[in-house]
Formats: sequence, C-alpha cells, structure tokens
Amino acid sequence: MRRVCLALLVACASPVCGDSLWPSEGARPAPLVTDSRAHRAGDLLTVLIVETAAASQQANTQTEKKHGNTVSPSTGILKFLPEVGFSDTHKYSGQGSTSRSTSLTARMTVQVTMVHPDGSLEIEGKRSVTVNNERQELRLKGRVRPQDVSADNTVLSSLIADAQISYSGKGVVGSTQKPGIITRILRLFF
Repeated sequence: MRRVCLALLVACASPVCGDSLWPSEGARPAPLVTDSRAHRAGDLLTVLIVETAAASQQANTQTEKKHGNTVSPSTGILKFLPEVGFSDTHKYSGQGSTSRSTSLTARMTVQVTMVHPDGSLEIEGKRSVTVNNERQELRLKGRVRPQDVSADNTVLSSLIADAQISYSGKGVVGSTQKPGIITRILRLFF
C-alpha cells in the first residue's frame, strides 16, 4: 500500500521549478509604478490648447487753431487806405475705435524635439485636417517645464513658454475671405 501511495503521489505532483529572488546580473527589475510622462526627445505629449484674447482701443482728437491780424488806417499820404483785418480758424475733430476678439480650443499631441540642460522640454507638432477640400492646419511650438506636465501626460497651452500657436485654413472658405485682385490693385493707389 505504501508503494501505491508513493507512486500516486509522484504521478499527481506537478513539476516544481526554482528561481532566484534576486535578478541576475544585467537584468533590470520591472518598476511597480511607471511614469508615462514625456521626459526624453522623441516622447509624445498632449497639449490642451485653450487660448482667448481680446483687445480694444479708442482714440479721440480735437484741435483748434485761431489766427488773426489787423492793420490800422494809415496816416500821412497813405491815409486813404481803410482799416484791414483778417482772421482764420482751423478746427479738426476725429475719433476712431477698434476691437478684436479671438478664441481657440483644441487638443493635439506633439513630440519632444529636445531636452535642454535645465530639464525643460522643447516641443513641436502639426495637425492637418481636410474636410470637403477645406484644409485646416494647427501648428504648435514651444518649451515646457517637466513639472507642468500632469500625471496623464497633458499640459495646458498657457503653461508653454515661447509658445507659437498658429491655426490656418486653405480652401473655398479661406479663399473667399481674401480680397479680389481688383480690390488689391485699387488699394495700391488709394
């Protein structure tokens, strides 16, 4: 019976493998928590673009200039000349105003192109979308501090230093906003 139990125990036992608790030389242990934030050249970073700008200006100008002169009647042989006088007044009044408001909201992924010695990241990216032969292009370039990159690997556009953000469009809608050739020629003369 003893032999049967021993044979049954050996047959049912699964193979056991032993491994070291310590990694072998050259092997790098896997970290328990990974940081997915951009920190090297070539890494990707998502930028949340929220830009608003508003400006207005008003100017008023008023000027007035008066000038007058009088010549008294002459005496002696020139007393036949009457008293002569003149006056002149120039007035100018002008005013002007201008206002402009822009808003841009977008989300785009850019690439880290360079890491500066102070640790800041140089970023650059371009996104093009074409719908119905209308091409929209968004470009972004700037510099980001690593501490401004959030845990989900995003950064607000307001935290980008030396930010250059451009949004342009080409196509049917964009070309209708441009003045015609006759208007441009007339502007040269007037």
